[in-house]
Amino acid sequence: MNTLLRKVFGICSIIFLFLESGAQNITGTWKGTLNVQGNQIPLVFHIKKDSAKKWIAAFESPGQHI
Repeated sequence: MNTLLRKVFGICSIIFLFLESGAQNITGTWKGTLNVQGNQIPLVFHIKKDSAKKWIAAFESPGQHI
């Protein structure tokens, strides 16, 4: 599970780096699958701006049932 958290943290870090670039409108819901040692883990990212124009990002893993 520690490896999974490292990968998810890495993905989140990359997303936040792209948020700063401002080249594209990335707001919305993004879905994907993370392949970890042969296991397919679905991920859903929700990205938006709040009323103060600050970025808000959250993610969930529907397959984890947490």
